[in-house]
Amino acid sequence: MKGSILILILSIIIFSKIFGQSSATPSIRVIGKCFGDSIILRWAPDNASAWHQLNKYGYKIERYTIIRDSSILEPKPMKLLNDAPLQPAPEKEWKVWMEKDNATAIAAQAIFGESFEVTSGKKTSVVDLINKSKEFESRHSFALFAADVSPVAANLAGLRWVDKDIKANERYLYRVYSLVPENILKISFGFVFINAKERLQLFPPRKPSVSSKEYRVLLSFDGTPLKSSYTAYQFERSDDGNVFKILNNLPIISTSPKAGSDGLIQITDTLPSLNTPFYYRMRAITPYGVWGPYSDTTKIIATSTSNSHASVTQAIIYPQNIIHIEWEYPKQDIQKLRGFELERAKSAQGPYQIITPKTLSPQTTEFQDTKPLPTNYYRVIARDLSGIESRSFPYLVQLQDSIPPNPPTAVKIKMDTVGHIQLTWDANAEPDLRGYHVYRSNFKKAEFSRVTTKILSEPLFYDTINLNTLTEKIYYKVAASDNRNNQSLFSSTVQLIKPDKNPPIAPAITSILLDSGKVKINWLNSSRDLKFNYIYRMKKSIPKWMLVKRLDGDDKQCVDVPPHEATYRYKIIAEDSALNKSTSREVEIGFRVNKNYPPVKLINATADREKKIIRITWAYKQPDVSKFLIYREIAGAGLSLYKSVVPPVADFVDESPAINTTYIYRVKAVFKNGSESGFSNEVKVNF
Repeated sequence: MKGSILILILSIIIFSKIFGQSSATPSIRVIGKCFGDSIILRWAPDNASAWHQLNKYGYKIERYTIIRDSSILEPKPMKLLNDAPLQPAPEKEWKVWMEKDNATAIAAQAIFGESFEVTSGKKTSVVDLINKSKEFESRHSFALFAADVSPVAANLAGLRWVDKDIKANERYLYRVYSLVPENILKISFGFVFINAKERLQLFPPRKPSVSSKEYRVLLSFDGTPLKSSYTAYQFERSDDGNVFKILNNLPIISTSPKAGSDGLIQITDTLPSLNTPFYYRMRAITPYGVWGPYSDTTKIIATSTSNSHASVTQAIIYPQNIIHIEWEYPKQDIQKLRGFELERAKSAQGPYQIITPKTLSPQTTEFQDTKPLPTNYYRVIARDLSGIESRSFPYLVQLQDSIPPNPPTAVKIKMDTVGHIQLTWDANAEPDLRGYHVYRSNFKKAEFSRVTTKILSEPLFYDTINLNTLTEKIYYKVAASDNRNNQSLFSSTVQLIKPDKNPPIAPAITSILLDSGKVKINWLNSSRDLKFNYIYRMKKSIPKWMLVKRLDGDDKQCVDVPPHEATYRYKIIAEDSALNKSTSREVEIGFRVNKNYPPVKLINATADREKKIIRITWAYKQPDVSKFLIYREIAGAGLSLYKSVVPPVADFVDESPAINTTYIYRVKAVFKNGSESGFSNEVKVNF
């Protein structure tokens, strides 16, 4: 297996950062992001035993469509994404990639290898003992590390899924289930909620800091600002600034054992020549296997310096936060020195300032910094008799600090009419304050999501929200962070009520009837905040709408008596409390004055469940009937015209009744002069 002790450390760090700490009950931790035309899911079991069993039985992925076009769906459509259990691919499929991708080879050895040992190059070591006692956990950690840095390894290991069947106007809930039988091991499912419109935006890292000692080059980078987006980094070198070569075959992260120094990334390189320009750049990979953009290019020309340079050997933190620094220098070259100076900076990239009050003698190899910073990078300058300087590599020393800042106070919020928000609060007074992060949620008791992509240096934040959503309120919190990434408690929650920009849902007209010389319109209301319904009428021959009535939002019926016999069109305009309006579809009816024709009588309905029909019969002796109209109502949904028959027919067979459904029927007669009789009595059938 292609591995080393460094990879083991990296895999454990990456796993703990991305998927959190293991819980008492094994569970599947899921993350996901939208990448424009697809959503990528990544998951991992938080327990080595769960990982082992899931490799045998596999996973199931379900997707629920929760919201479409700002409307919450009921019921919520569910789609099973994988037809067969999702498990590691057969071993033969891995072999194609093992020579091309180091991470794939690591994952394959973790899953299929007969033994799994990582050697340190010595006969016995702590690493050997760990491998023997915790080989199971090592396999688990290695597999997850490989999946974090290689999409091929993640796909082959059954820990990644790409959903390309997405729509930008929808929001999804993904669930990843264990297919391990519960009598073997109960494993909780994992889930993640993703808005297909919110595409992940990846920012380039800053260009690495480069320092050289003749042929040796040290590249340093602080990954702290980007650690929420990226898991590992890749460095590249070029001879001409155009064609670059990868320096590290496997992406790397920080291996510093110092508390609070997880963000420091360092890698060394050996140059082929001096006095020649070389170019470096870097990029980072997300846990989804997607590479971010490259950093800017940095240039270096290494020159010949003194053959020797100082090396910091240790730093001791005394009481009262005094830092004692010691270094060494080759004894055979001490007679060539004028002396030493010590310089300090807040970051490895500088700027550095000399803190020794004067040049120290060549025999002095220690110094006490009595006023250190919370984070200190020290370099020892060795100056020879000709004035040529050489510098040691930066040495990091951090003072212990676990006390977070106070939570921000006096948070205030205001918004304009188009959704632009300004958030302000009182500035914190801590001297080591780094800045602030803002968190937002649509629900007061739900989890808040961070909306700041980078830390804010001032107590001010601007945001933009979509006003055309179903939620009426939005909530914000603010947290402060210091230079050691200690985060404060949240500020008090501030609430913002959005202005109502959404029109009510248009009324749905269910029926329009001519009954006893009157037009009766029935409809359904859908909006909760509906205030009024305006009923309009227009004579078909005169295209001008006239307001008939204004009714309360709870009303669902209007009775109208038009002034003349004619064909009329009707519509309903709904208005909510914010004066937003929507219009129903238009309906048409021919109005005729009732000539006092008697209603149809003796109507009966009989259910024949064997033939699956309902027969309706009636009797009517009036002359000049042109047709009979049969009206039907289903389960209280409102009476509507169903069929018509021509005399002398006086019966009708309903051939499409549904079982366990209640039907109501009524009949009226239409005469040759256009007049209509009144409705018959209603008959009810429980089929």
